[in-house]
Amino acid sequence: MPRRAIASGRSCLECRRRKIKCDRSFPCAYCVKVRVQCSYPPRRAERTQSRSPSSRRSESSLEARVDRIEGALEALGRDFSQIRELLLANVHRSDNLSSENGEENDQPNIPPDEDTTHHISLGLSEDLNQENCEHNATQPNDFVNEKSSKDIVLPNSAEGDTQLRSLFKSDPVPRLETLRPSPVTVSFLWQKYLENVDPLIKIFHAPTLQRQVMNLVRGRRNNGYPDECLMFAIYYSAILTMDAVGCQEELEEDKEELLNRYRTGVEKALLKADFVNTQGLSVLQALVIYLICGEGDKSSTNMRKLMDLAIGMAVKTGLHHDGESQGIAPFEVEMRRRLWWHICILDTRAAESNGSTPRILESHFDTKMPTNVSDASLDPVMKKVPQPQTGKTELLFSLIRFEVSYFGRRIVFSDQFCRDNGYKILSPLEKCKLIDEFRAGIENKYLSCCDSTVPLDFVTIASTRLILVRFKLAVTKPRAGIRQKDIAMPGNFRGICVDVLQHAQALRGYESGKQWLWLFKTYVEWEALACLLLDLCLTLSDTPDYSAWEIVEEAYSYWKQHNQMNGSGRWGKIEQLYNQGLAMRDSPEAIMPTPVSNDQDAGVLDFESSEHLTRMWEMATSAAVTVGIHTPEPVTSDEVAEMPTSGTACEWSVGVFGQYFEMMDSSPT
Repeated sequence: MPRRAIASGRSCLECRRRKIKCDRSFPCAYCVKVRVQCSYPPRRAERTQSRSPSSRRSESSLEARVDRIEGALEALGRDFSQIRELLLANVHRSDNLSSENGEENDQPNIPPDEDTTHHISLGLSEDLNQENCEHNATQPNDFVNEKSSKDIVLPNSAEGDTQLRSLFKSDPVPRLETLRPSPVTVSFLWQKYLENVDPLIKIFHAPTLQRQVMNLVRGRRNNGYPDECLMFAIYYSAILTMDAVGCQEELEEDKEELLNRYRTGVEKALLKADFVNTQGLSVLQALVIYLICGEGDKSSTNMRKLMDLAIGMAVKTGLHHDGESQGIAPFEVEMRRRLWWHICILDTRAAESNGSTPRILESHFDTKMPTNVSDASLDPVMKKVPQPQTGKTELLFSLIRFEVSYFGRRIVFSDQFCRDNGYKILSPLEKCKLIDEFRAGIENKYLSCCDSTVPLDFVTIASTRLILVRFKLAVTKPRAGIRQKDIAMPGNFRGICVDVLQHAQALRGYESGKQWLWLFKTYVEWEALACLLLDLCLTLSDTPDYSAWEIVEEAYSYWKQHNQMNGSGRWGKIEQLYNQGLAMRDSPEAIMPTPVSNDQDAGVLDFESSEHLTRMWEMATSAAVTVGIHTPEPVTSDEVAEMPTSGTACEWSVGVFGQYFEMMDSSPT
């Protein structure tokens, strides 16, 4: 049979079925070879002509259905726009009524079952997503503490996404695929995370995540950007907890380069996952790990603004309400509790660092503490929460941090914050007694189960005691708003300063637990050092307190060699104060304070004539890391007499205190 050419781009049916190349002849070479009938599909025009009337009617019906669906969607969109406009009008109207009636609407009550997502205003800054700011500015900001910072808005537009990108310092050029580690490195970093981070930050269920990690090790991809966020947060935190030598030996790369790579990976994955609009736990877990570890990363992004976003995301996800009362599965209830209380710790830490008060108000959350159990007692398919264990579990360290941080809200912040949260207003003496009672409870409930010869247990004990004695220092140090006749340095003030320095040095020098000390790098004890030096200068004694000076020398020598810290302006003030203290210790007769007049109390000294003491107050205040956020009730002379004493109390002049408090209100350089 003669062969003829067929139009290019068309293969015969047999070649199509066999998925082989056709020479597009009729019959084609393959059909001739295998001796089968060669046939080609009809041309489009032929197929159109061959359609039956019923087929054409069906197609017409389908087009009509599509048109109807499109019309319904357009109508639905218009309805949503009208509803949004009505809601905005109602909010404006209620705000106007409140302003006309002079009503205060700072903290309206929220029904327990109502979705609080629409009641909060959680944003980044005045220039972040202006359109959303204008919309949300009319909404009550009743979840967070308005006195602590500006309103916050969760951006959800393209402009908001651009502003979110501006929060991160990472280079936007690298593709996420180029930042992923090799399977071997994934396995190594996961193991480092389990060793260095997981014991301190028990935020997810390690056995469940282990399966995801094993999939990556086998070369499989993540399920999506939420999982990618979590994995990059793990890589980043694992590198952060390693030293530079370990990174070079194990991974053959510079630590700073690795940190920059995985920091970029976390930030890009968060943006890819649209993290401010997602309600999945994985993304928020990744963000919280990034925030906790980023506190010790000098190159990290704007953590304060990201902290605001984390609180907003937590409320949007409903973490502030306990999942048990919402019918959520027991396993997820535990994961939500862990995540919420880690956010509460971040909130408290940020308030202490920024000289403000926590954003989260007591009356707007009811999430319980997580159950004291190890991961082995939890399973994603379990039907009920296991009974809490007594004694040591994998959650013990985190659980102690939760309770200590929650207790600190009642102790170290302003009286106004206590009023806003329904806490009892306590005097400094009452706070000291309460700290002692709380410590006794923690010792009996948790620390008694620890063995100080076990490295992690030692870190748990030492860090807990350090934080609690720092609470005492925060309570007993002098503050503004105290009358001269009522002020007195508590007799145990020197002992408190010494305790802070001793606990900090014991923790910092514990070689067996160095893999966990990354969490405490920001716990700088300069405030205790400055206050102790000041007390040594102001307290007269025939014989210098050499034991206290030994503690001072040890702390001073360490920070003197700490190149990353001693270049700051505060360190310069520490050095001046240290030199002044040495001069007074070695030549106490050179500068003696003027004795008090007869109408003053016996044993009380007037330092107003000693100009160098005023200068030392200035140096001490500039050097100390002070909160400087409140004016508590003064320590009266009667209360001082009740406090346990280990030194001599003395009174300071109004002029000295005036300079001291001026320095407290100024930002450290």
